Amino acid sequence: APGGKTLGLAWSHQFQKILAIDADSTRLTTLRTNLETVALPSQVIINTLVSDALELTNHSLFDAVLLDVPCSSSGTARRQPEVLRKMNFGNLLERQFQLLHACLEYLKPGGILVYSTCSIFPQENHMQINRYLNQNPQHARRLPFSIPPNGFQHASLTQHGDWQILPWHLAEYDEDQPSRFDCDAHYVARLQKL
Repeated sequence: APGGKTLGLAWSHQFQKILAIDADSTRLTTLRTNLETVALPSQVIINTLVSDALELTNHSLFDAVLLDVPCSSSGTARRQPEVLRKMNFGNLLERQFQLLHACLEYLKPGGILVYSTCSIFPQENHMQINRYLNQNPQHARRLPFSIPPNGFQHASLTQHGDWQILPWHLAEYDEDQPSRFDCDAHYVARLQKL
């Protein structure tokens, strides 16, 4: 990290152009360095841009946006317990909501936004999605997943059809050997711009 999700998009062969945006120039420098060490599909072009996603200007509309919002990182507490001591929602929830709203504006009609956190807290996850959809019912709709992510049990599907991935949702999870399963918690929802 950083760059795992960007590489995943490149290797999915679904996108020819990827723009990775981060307000932290150090993270983008590391991303570019990491990209140089792997073999990317030849037809994929990855560009980077140092910018706050709330201030993005002079861009064309996108087919898809992967919005990996800043979050409490509570889903990493199993291996980084200090995140629970440092956790402070402060302005975090409002920032997540502003990013969700802004990034949906960057989509073409019919475009897909994937909202992602490494949090276990509902107020960072489905409650953000529900809040947006309740306030903007004519702007976007939820695209529920019908199957769990590869390698996970059906329990990782929420009642809304989002993914709330927890370590014990791994298909091979063994409660007698929990440390054998190195998996953080994640939340993923899909929205389509109308």
